[in-house]
Amino acid sequence: MTVPERQDRAGYDVNLAAYLPEQSLRSGAERTRKDAQGIQYRQAIRSLGIWHGQESVFRAPLDSFPADATHVAVLLQRAQQGPIAGSATVALR
Repeated sequence: MTVPERQDRAGYDVNLAAYLPEQSLRSGAERTRKDAQGIQYRQAIRSLGIWHGQESVFRAPLDSFPADATHVAVLLQRAQQGPIAGSATVALR
């Protein structure tokens, strides 16, 4: 994923969440949980790095995602759990 250059040089966290569109994405890092109906949800949320305004490329190996994940959401968030400044979704398969 490439993040283009912007004038804003404040630090932003680049986070990635793998998911299945048909299932709920719940908060928390990489865990499996069952809901009341016994349906399992698995998620993988990870940091790809920090972006400081220069055009940057962030990579994550495809085999590092859960096998059933079909999409990823990329979130650009102001550092230190600030507001989300941008987002994008990408189909994996």
